[in-house]
Amino acid sequence: MGSKNNQKVEEAVAQMKAGSTSRTTGPCAVEIPGPCGLVIFGASGDLTKRKIIPSLYRLQKNQYLPERFFILGASRTEMSTDHFREEMLSAVKDAFPKDFDQSSWNELVNKVYYSPIDYNVQETYAGSLREKLLHSRKSTRREEIESFIWPSPRPFMRMLF
Repeated sequence: MGSKNNQKVEEAVAQMKAGSTSRTTGPCAVEIPGPCGLVIFGASGDLTKRKIIPSLYRLQKNQYLPERFFILGASRTEMSTDHFREEMLSAVKDAFPKDFDQSSWNELVNKVYYSPIDYNVQETYAGSLREKLLHSRKSTRREEIESFIWPSPRPFMRMLF
């Protein structure tokens, strides 16, 4: 079983490298992955506002994010994608008050989406979150969706078993 998993990991890495590019900054070469996306669970929280989105903004500003990339925020807080984008803009401006670049933000914001979810209701995942993922996937032009989730165990155990 372990060798089968290793083979799948190797295949996934090879697929990512096939669509990746490299950028050299000073003495370092950075490999930029091919088309991909990031789903942030608990996206309305403090960690997303203070650390995750400002870090992604900085990567975008320095051209380290893939051209075809999306961010899907998901949390219990009811809000629209536009409202989520406004909150993230405020967070980025707070993080970089002297170094904010509107054109870099404009490139990133079009890759940002939001979906409210109820962690205890499986239909939330099968419905609205899946729909947003499928819509967001169009920006990467990839046919498959791969996800890695580290959830709080209780609600997800019911879905898995």
